[in-house]
Amino acid sequence: NVPWKYSFTKPAKDTKWLSGPGAFSNDTSNTFRRGVAWTEPEIWLQHSFRVDRLPKRLFLTFLNGIDEGEVVLNGQTIFTVGDLRPARRHHTHFEITNFLPALKKGNNLLEVRAKHTAPNRIVDLGLYGLD
Repeated sequence: NVPWKYSFTKPAKDTKWLSGPGAFSNDTSNTFRRGVAWTEPEIWLQHSFRVDRLPKRLFLTFLNGIDEGEVVLNGQTIFTVGDLRPARRHHTHFEITNFLPALKKGNNLLEVRAKHTAPNRIVDLGLYGLD
């Protein structure tokens, strides 16, 4: 379980971030492993991580049950959710190697904004690289 910072209100400089593991969902069934209960229509996520060696290919794994949102790596938008068909029971993998320059050796920051107004919502994601 990877720890994320999260907020149900749009972040500002004085935001008091909460902390907890993904996935973020309001699903109370056993369909998905839920880390944090997503209780509001919007959620903002942050995760800091370190990279010691840059890969040749970069991928985003994404479990999507949202209307709209975006994934930002070190200030650069690397993925936008709009007309993406929601994943029902699995993560979808997207090659995003064209955004590899946004990944840097050392410390990195992955940020997510997700919005979903329907009753069932979930978001979970991660990055991975291949040589």
